[in-house]
Amino acid sequence: MASAEAGERLADTPAAVKLQDGSGASKTPEAEEVCNSDFEATEPAPLSKNAQKKLLKRQRYEDKKAARKASAKQEKHQATEQKKQDVQSLLEGMTEEEKAAWKEERKHVRSARKAQTQEKRSRLQQAMETGQTIVLDLSSAHLMSDLELKSMCQQIAHSYSYNVRATTPCSLHLCSFQGRMKDVLEKQIGGFENWLIHQHALAYDEVFREQKDKVVYLTADSKTTLEELQPDEVYVIGGLVDRNRFASMCLDQATAKGIRTARLPIAEYVKLTGSRVLTVNHVVDILIKWVGSHDWKAALLDSIPARKRTALEANCEGTEDSPEDALNRGSPNADGTSVVGL
Repeated sequence: MASAEAGERLADTPAAVKLQDGSGASKTPEAEEVCNSDFEATEPAPLSKNAQKKLLKRQRYEDKKAARKASAKQEKHQATEQKKQDVQSLLEGMTEEEKAAWKEERKHVRSARKAQTQEKRSRLQQAMETGQTIVLDLSSAHLMSDLELKSMCQQIAHSYSYNVRATTPCSLHLCSFQGRMKDVLEKQIGGFENWLIHQHALAYDEVFREQKDKVVYLTADSKTTLEELQPDEVYVIGGLVDRNRFASMCLDQATAKGIRTARLPIAEYVKLTGSRVLTVNHVVDILIKWVGSHDWKAALLDSIPARKRTALEANCEGTEDSPEDALNRGSPNADGTSVVGL
């Protein structure tokens, strides 16, 4: 009897109280406390000072970028409005005959511009089928930071622009074009969906598997000098903004796949003031210009910025790059980056 009462008192103590959950299973208070803690919000770990500095720097960059974009938009709007006012003022001082003649002239200008655009597209469409094949290997996108990826996309845009303006355009291919690279390029470059350029999610060695013996990977680390481009060969350029982190990576990967390699004959025609490594858009520009002229020296001097060449060669060209020329050429390395290329 005494033991039974003791058992009842023990069962009434908090430590031995059993709780029922929704399923009928019993839990002790300790188990209930642990279970409840699972639903408590876990506070994020505090950022280190270095991480806080990087975050602040990134925020300042985004703020400045947004401010520049807003300012450029405002300036463009003001320029458009000013142009409308100028045209209105011009028309107000004309007779009806002069207005009719002016409108007819503007009509001819628009027609000529439209015809020029159609001619360029026609050349590009033909080049996509029969032009010299140039491939941008984008398989290393995962190795780049967001800023490096944006820089690479800008270089691709400049490369396409060079091809559009060329009298003898080439057949441009984007290989391993997927994931982050594709997302950033489509977001960053307006009108990309209208580009006349081949796009492949597969790697270049898969796309051109049947022409493997015709594929040449261009890299500054190769011991073979490219004497001239062959119409039936495929020339691959490594698309990687790397800040010199991945030396000889393109050479090693191409060699492992059994792909031939070559370097542009830069040293044979031009003396550079620094690294032999050029941006992707410069390499594409050099190849496009060689296709049109078959003259390495002319192609190199016309494509490589004067600031990367010796003073003597720059003076031979007449003048240094103007800000407009630098913009047209893509302002290479303006962000302090280098590209695994030639």
